[in-house]
Amino acid sequence: NTIVLLRYSNIFKFDKPKFLNSFFFYKFFFWVIDRVNLDRGLHFTSDSHGLIEEYSLLTDRLIHILPIPHTPPQRNDMSRFRTKTCCHFAYLGNARDEKGFELLPEAIKRCLAEVSLSNVHFTIQSKSAESADPCIKKAKQELAALDDKAVTIIEETLSTEDYYSLMQQADAILIPYRYYWYHARTSGIFSEALSLGKSFVMTKG
Repeated sequence: NTIVLLRYSNIFKFDKPKFLNSFFFYKFFFWVIDRVNLDRGLHFTSDSHGLIEEYSLLTDRLIHILPIPHTPPQRNDMSRFRTKTCCHFAYLGNARDEKGFELLPEAIKRCLAEVSLSNVHFTIQSKSAESADPCIKKAKQELAALDDKAVTIIEETLSTEDYYSLMQQADAILIPYRYYWYHARTSGIFSEALSLGKSFVMTKG
C-alpha cells in the first residue's frame, strides 16, 4: 500500500496563470490514475479538511483526513533564550515569503517606536536558502540593522532541543503567514505552540 499526503494548497492561486496551471496539472494527475488503473493500494490523505475540500473539486476519489501529530516535550532547559523580565516574541522556522518573513522588519520597527527597548525582545530565526527570494534577503538585512539589544537573529538551524526551548521561553509566537498560501494548510509551529499555551501575533485570516 502507498499513502499520498496532499499537504500543500497549491491548486487555487489567486492569479489566473498559476491557478490554471495547477488546476489542469492535478486534474490530469487524477485522470491518469483513473485511466491507467494505477490506484491499486494507493490511498490519498491530507492533514486538513480545507485541503480535502479543494482536492475534492478535482476528483471523486475518497481523501482521508490524516492529522500530523505534533508532540512537543513538556519542558526543556530555557537558559539559552532567557530574556529576563521583558516581553519576548519569537519567529520560528525558515525565512520564507509564504510565512510572511518580509513583514517582520517593519512590524518590529513600529513596535520599537512605541515600546521601550527594556520592555520587549524579539528572537528571529532567519535561516534561508541561497536561492531565497530577493524580498527575503532584503528583510534579513533590515533585521540585522536593528538594535541587537531588542532583536536576536538566529541564522543556523536549531536542534530539536533548542527549537522547543525557544518556543517555551517565548511569551508570544509570531505567525505572519500569507493567507494566499495558508488559507487551507496547517502549521506545525502553530499547533506545537498552541499545545504549550502560547499567545500569537498573526496576520488576519
